[in-house]
Amino acid sequence: MSELARLGVWVTEPPGAVHVHLPGNASRLRDPGLMIQRFDPASGCVLHWERAVGSDAGARVSTVDAVFQAMSCQPLHDAIATVDSAVRKGLIRLADLRPHATERELAILARVDGRADSGLETLVREPLREARLRVEPQYPIRGVADIDLLVEGWVAVELNGRSFHTGAVAPRDRRRDAIVASFGLTPLTFDYAQVVHDRISVIRAIAGAVVAHRNVRGSGRRRALRLLRASATRAS
Repeated sequence: MSELARLGVWVTEPPGAVHVHLPGNASRLRDPGLMIQRFDPASGCVLHWERAVGSDAGARVSTVDAVFQAMSCQPLHDAIATVDSAVRKGLIRLADLRPHATERELAILARVDGRADSGLETLVREPLREARLRVEPQYPIRGVADIDLLVEGWVAVELNGRSFHTGAVAPRDRRRDAIVASFGLTPLTFDYAQVVHDRISVIRAIAGAVVAHRNVRGSGRRRALRLLRASATRAS
């Protein structure tokens, strides 16, 4: 995961320790500072004895191997966000991963979209899709840049990255929200800290906006209501 972060790939929680990929027969490891002493796993290094899929890249694992390891190290939505980011950046192709993927990894790859500009978009998109709400990433709207996520055709969600998580609202954001609202859409904007540390409140806010929007009818509203009810306990 540290290698992916170095490459600019989204990693929700960058590791505090270096993760090291080892061959399957690496069983008698030595302390890097004192070679006569056995390696202590409590020293802060996380070891992986896993298959190597990509070609040897010296002291760094291949991007393909880094992605496989990141899938095993992270919760489901974070893993999807990492693969999404690597695909979006053109560092890997899903076709490179599928032939070597386990059943769990194939399930993650099936949910990769590849259109998300930021891992924040994936982290919000996936719970909404699990609730069977319609979510369109990078939706074009005349007069503004593409909307990060359009939910049920009417709720326009914008997600600001790390550099914007102080809470300040730029004039261009107000202008964008005004243009979005002029099309009859409901604009919602969330920052990095909200999505990463309080995601359930973000999902509930979006679901509530779907329920309240006058143009949402039928299954979309019912699914949003179910999502609100299901998340009520966790939110409290």
